Amino acid sequence: MTHLIVDEIHERGCEADFMLTFLKQVVEDRPKLHVVLMSATMDAECFLRYFGVRDTALDNQLKTPPLLLVSGRCYPTHEVFLDSINTTLGRETPSEGMSFDEIRRGSPQSLSENDGIDYELVFNILTEIDRSDLGAWYFVSDTGSQKPQNPKGGAVLIFLPGAGEIQQMMATFDELGAAEHWWVIPLHGALPAEEQQEAFKTTFPEGKTWKIIVCTNVAETSVTVPDVTVVIDSCRERRTGIDKFSNTPQLKEQWCAQDSLKQRRGRAGRVQPGVCLRLITERKMESLDAKTPPEMQRVPLENIYLLCCACGITDQAAFLATTPDPPEEASVQFARATLLDMGALDAAAADGLTPLGRHLAAMPCHPRLGKILILGCLLSVPGPVMNICAAMSGRSPLRTTQDTAKRKAWQDERQKLLKELGHKSDHCVWAVLMQLWTSEGVVRRDLCNAYGLSYERMSAAWFERRHLSEALTQAGFLPEGFLQSEREQEASVPDWTVVRAAITGGLFPNVVRVEKTAPKNPSSSDVGERNKWMRYSFLQRQINGGENTGYPKSCNMHPNSICFGQDHYDCPLLVFYTVQQTTKLYVYDVTEASPWALLFFGSEPQWNESTRTVEVGGWARFHCTHKEPIWTLISTARARVQAVLSRKVGDVAYDPASSPELAACVELIRTWGLGYHHIGQEPTWPFLQEFRLEGEKQALEEAER
Repeated sequence: MTHLIVDEIHERGCEADFMLTFLKQVVEDRPKLHVVLMSATMDAECFLRYFGVRDTALDNQLKTPPLLLVSGRCYPTHEVFLDSINTTLGRETPSEGMSFDEIRRGSPQSLSENDGIDYELVFNILTEIDRSDLGAWYFVSDTGSQKPQNPKGGAVLIFLPGAGEIQQMMATFDELGAAEHWWVIPLHGALPAEEQQEAFKTTFPEGKTWKIIVCTNVAETSVTVPDVTVVIDSCRERRTGIDKFSNTPQLKEQWCAQDSLKQRRGRAGRVQPGVCLRLITERKMESLDAKTPPEMQRVPLENIYLLCCACGITDQAAFLATTPDPPEEASVQFARATLLDMGALDAAAADGLTPLGRHLAAMPCHPRLGKILILGCLLSVPGPVMNICAAMSGRSPLRTTQDTAKRKAWQDERQKLLKELGHKSDHCVWAVLMQLWTSEGVVRRDLCNAYGLSYERMSAAWFERRHLSEALTQAGFLPEGFLQSEREQEASVPDWTVVRAAITGGLFPNVVRVEKTAPKNPSSSDVGERNKWMRYSFLQRQINGGENTGYPKSCNMHPNSICFGQDHYDCPLLVFYTVQQTTKLYVYDVTEASPWALLFFGSEPQWNESTRTVEVGGWARFHCTHKEPIWTLISTARARVQAVLSRKVGDVAYDPASSPELAACVELIRTWGLGYHHIGQEPTWPFLQEFRLEGEKQALEEAER
C-alpha cells in the first residue's frame, strides 16, 4: 500500500482519532506511505501540528506535512449580527446583546434557563423580510455587498437547539399570526423520514409561496436543503458531553463553537449570494470556542479502552494521551473501572483481557450490549437479546409527539403490552415489538401506528440485528443458518425470566434501587401521580486521585420509559442502559433485575459478616442466614461460566449447551432458585394473532378492490 485516503476527517469520532493515532506511529516507520486527510471543514492546523516532525537539522523546527486547498464554489454570504438587527427594527436590548441574567453571570460559554430565545424577534425578522422588496438584504447595511438578482428568492433556514424550541417557534407563529403564504416546516432527527422530506420539496402546496424551515443542527452537516438563501441562527445547540467528576453523560444546551457557526452560515450561499442573521452580537461570537470538542472528549470511553486492549496496547492510558485531542485522564480511569466491573479486564493476562473481554472486543457494539448478546447465547435466548441490542444500538424506536391525544393512545397501548408480557421491562417490550415487526402477516405500518414506532428506526434495527447475528456466528455463539431456522420456529416464545437475566448481567453495574413512599391516593390510575411516590437511586462512581469510590445518587425515571408510573416491583433493583443529565438526571430504559443474574454475572460477590448479607458491586445486597451452601453455589456457577467462555476463545466449535453446570445455572434462573416451574397457560407472543387478523382483513379488502 502506498496511499491511504481518509475522508470526512472533520467529524472526529472516537474511532477516527484512534486510527489517526495509529497512523502517526505507522508513517514514522513507513516513510513511503502517503496518508491523505480530506474534509471541507476540518481544523487543518490541528492535523498539521499533530503530524508535524521536529527537524534536528533545522534547530528542532516543526516540519509540517503539505497542505492542499481546493476552492469551493459557494456564493458569498453576508453576516448580520444582533446589534445591527435591533437597530434596523428599532428595538432596545442590553448593550451587549445578551440577556440581563447572562451579563450578570459574566460567563461567555454557559447558558441558564433565563437566557431564552427571543421567538418574537425571529417572527419580526421574517415579517420584515417578507414585507421588504430587498428581502433579507434589507438588514445588510454594507452597500458594497453583492446582492443577487432576486433578493427575495429561496427558502429560510432557522437554527434552534432542539425539538422543543421548534415546537415553541411554531406555536409563536400561530399566536402572532403568520402570513397565509408562509410554508413553515419543522426539521429534526426525531421526525419520521417522510415528514423530513417535506423540507426538500421545491413544489409548494397551494397558496404557499415562501418556505421557512425551522430546524436543529441536523441541517448543519447531516442534510443539505438545496434552495436556502437566508439563515437565521440562534447560535445554540444541544451537545452531548460528560461530567468529568462522575462520567455521567449530559445533553446540555450551550453556545455553538465558531466552526459550527461557519457551517451554518455556508448553508445560505449555495444557490446565490446569501444572508446569515445571527441572534448574538459580533463581540459575543468572537468570545465563543473556536472549535467543537471531538467525540473523544465528550463520551464515555469503554469502547475505545477495550479496543486498545484488543490491539495489544499495554499502556492504554499513555496511548490515549497521544491522540490529537486527548481525553481527560479521569475519563480513561472511569472506562477502566467500568470494564473491571463488567469482568472484561484481567491485569495478569498478556492483553489485559479476560475471556469475556476478548469476546466483547469482537462484538460490533458497546461492551454492555455485547455482554447481553453473549449471555443470551449462553442462556439459550439469542433471538430476544438480538432484538433488544439491535433496538438499543440506535435511537429508541419509540416516537414522541406533542399531540396529547395521540401520545396518550400510544402510552395506553404500550402499557397493555407491558401488562400482557407480565414482566416490567422496557427491553423485553422492545424484543416483543421487534418480533411482531418480523412476523408473517403483520402489517408493519399498523404496528407503528398502534404503538408509536418509527418505521425507519425499526427498519434500521432489523438490519442491525442481522449484523449482530453475523458477528455471533463468526464467534461461534450461533450456528450457521440461525436466522433461517429461527424463522421456521417463530411460534417458540422465550422464557422472559431468562431474558431478563441476560439483560441484568449485561447492564451491571448500571443498577437502580427503587423505593416506594406512602402515596396520598394509593388507587390513582394516573401514571404521573403514581410516579411521584417512587424514589430511584444508583451508586455514582467517583474517582479522586486514582481512588475509586461511590455514593448514592438520586435519579428520575424518564416519562418515555414504558415502566414510568409502575409502583410495584418483585425485586427492588432495576438495571438500565441509558442515563443522561438534561433538565434532571434521567434513566431512560429499565428492566426489573434478576437476583440470580446479579450473583452469577455481576462483579465478584462479597460477604458481609456483620449484616449477614451477600453484596454485589457494593449496591445490591441479599440477606443470607447461612453462608456456606449459597456461597459454594455462587462460586461454582461463576467459575463454570468463566470456564465456558475461556474454552470458547480457543475452540469456536465448542457448544456451551453441552455444559451441565451451565444448564443448572439456567434452571436456577428460570425457577428463581426454587427448582420447579409455575404451571400455567402456554406462553404466546402478545397480540400477534390480532395483528395477523388485521393484516388478513386488509389483504381481503385489497383483493376485493
